[in-house]
Amino acid sequence: MKRISLIFAMLTGFALNLMAVPAAPFLITFAQPDGSTFQAHLRGDENFSWIETENKQVLVKSKASGYFEFALLKRDDK
Repeated sequence: MKRISLIFAMLTGFALNLMAVPAAPFLITFAQPDGSTFQAHLRGDENFSWIETENKQVLVKSKASGYFEFALLKRDDK
């Protein structure tokens, strides 16, 4: 019984990785809380994704206001 459970768990884990897909390669329309809209690209996959404008600026959604805002990117200098 333990062997069957182990095999089932392994197959389930592999199946989840097989369903990974990249983000849509076209412009998507996003809406702001005030009703205004803008177009941007959704980048990444189901594990890590971000929103990027046509001129490569990264956007984040503010938890406080609900608006999409430009992100301040920092380099991880070691």
